[in-house]
Parts: sequence; C-alpha cells; structure tokens
Amino acid sequence: MTCLNSRLFLSVFSVTIVMWVFRLSAADFIPCILALLSLLFLELAPPLVALSGFATGSFFMALSVFGLGTVLTSSGISYRVILIILKYLPKSRFWCAFSIFFTGLLLTPLVPTPGSRVSIVSPLLLDMSEALGHKPVGQEATQLSAAAHTGVTFFSTSFLSGSAYNFLILGLLPLQVREQFSWEYWAMAAAVTAVVMFVFYMIMRALMYRHGAPPRWSREQVKAQLAVLGPLNMKEWVAVAGVALFVLGLATSSIHKVDTPWIGLAVLYLFLFLGFFTGGNIQQDINWPFLIYLGGLIGIVNTMSYVVWTSGSAHTCSDD
Repeated sequence: MTCLNSRLFLSVFSVTIVMWVFRLSAADFIPCILALLSLLFLELAPPLVALSGFATGSFFMALSVFGLGTVLTSSGISYRVILIILKYLPKSRFWCAFSIFFTGLLLTPLVPTPGSRVSIVSPLLLDMSEALGHKPVGQEATQLSAAAHTGVTFFSTSFLSGSAYNFLILGLLPLQVREQFSWEYWAMAAAVTAVVMFVFYMIMRALMYRHGAPPRWSREQVKAQLAVLGPLNMKEWVAVAGVALFVLGLATSSIHKVDTPWIGLAVLYLFLFLGFFTGGNIQQDINWPFLIYLGGLIGIVNTMSYVVWTSGSAHTCSDD
C-alpha cells in the first residue's frame, strides 16, 4: 500500500510539474489546487498535512507584507518622502540617481513584489524627472529610470520580504531550517552579498556620472509642493506607524520571543481594525493567487515528506 501511495504521489506531482512547465493553466495556482484535490481524494495524506501550507508562518508573513505594501502604496507617503529628499539633495546627477535608487532599495524589504515597488517609484520618477527638466527620451531620464529599476529589483533576494518568491523558497525548506531563517537571519545571511553589490553599483555609478551638466530644479518649488500637501494625514500616519511597529517588532524579537509572521499579522490586524482595508481592498490589492500558490506548494512538499516518512516507517516495521 505504501509503495502504491508513493507511485500515486509521483504521478500527481509529475502532472503538476508538466502543467507548470508547459503553461497548461491560466495561472500557477491552478495546478496547486488540482494537486491538493488529487492528494485528498486519493487519501495520500490527511487534510492537516495536505493543507498545512495555509497554516504556516510563511503564508501569514506573505499575507501581512502584502497588506503593508498596499497601505504604503495607497497612503501617498512615498510622494512626500521624495519631495523631502529633493529638498535637501545636493544638485548633482549622481545624487539624484542615487536618491531614486535608494528609495527603491528602502522599499524592497517593505513591499514584497517588484511590480508594487515600481508602482510606488514610477510617479516619483516622473515627478523627479519633470522637476529636473529632463526630456522624456533623453539620456538623463534614461539613467534615472535605470537607477529606479535597479533600486526596486537589485536587492530582492537580500530581504525575506523583498520578493514573494522568497516566501516560497522559505516554505520549501525543512522545518528546522525554516524556523532558523527569520526575517533578520535572512538579511544577515545575505548581507555580505548585498554589501558587495551595493559597493560595485556605487563605483559604476560614480564612473558613469563623472561628466555632464548638473540638474536643475527649484528648491522653492519643492517647498511649495510640500506646503500644498500640508501635514501628514491619517493614512500617512498609519503607514508610518505600521512600518515602525513592524521594524520595532523585528528588532526586539529576541526580547519578546514572538515570531516574525505574527508581528506582521498584528500590524495587518491594526490596519483592518482602523478601517484602512475594506472588502474590496483585500480582494483587489492583496495577491491572493500567489498566496494560494504558496500555500498549495508548501502543502505538496509536506505531503511528499509525509508519504516518504510513512513508506520508510512501513519498511522498517516489515523488516522487524
């Protein structure tokens, strides 16, 4: 029976892989649902094992980070940040490109998908390019766009929350290793690579921006735009508070012993409690297809471990 279960699981898993590789479904999460249904119908594993991916810390961490990214995107706090940067930024092409690059870098651990980070940085990039007087298809605008693209994508693997697929990788790790790789441990493990990439990027940028006229923008215009925005509104305060609580919770995790996913879930609950998420926001702004894909794939891997374990136990008992 255990040998039959192994063969059945291998068949289900092979069909799922073929559907992914050859794009036989409209979305990646559909083969996961098919695989889970097959595993449950064939009784290859109990539901607690097959559906365990939807109860893991990786699943809830991804859900929480998606929620935090949505609030950051919709609050408008990022536009205010770029105006403040321009207010104090030296008038240099290098520093202008670095500011938009650094903005993308700062968003990387907070917004889990490059697409969402692009949606935040794009208005800032357009506003900065217009404020600096760059032509839309000119060399300066292209260099600024390249800096923005590098900022939002270059360090995606350096932070656990930098890419949705990092949660997928984390979920596929063995349980003991998965518990070791907290948000801060992941960042520490990738720190050397991130620092080396950052240093080389800065050197290349410094060489590229040795020549060229300094950018032009009016600090008075920037101050006027900040004056129009006025003080922080409630949504911006909530976004700032959410980020601060999340970072504070991560920094003090060794004291309160609360795992990172539950810190993120607490921040998400705060947003829900204060009414910054409606039913429409949750349905539209959170990447549910990826969450289903993540939970389903983790469940498939856990089922694989369960089938292997039961097969090994059966062989051991038969040998005895």
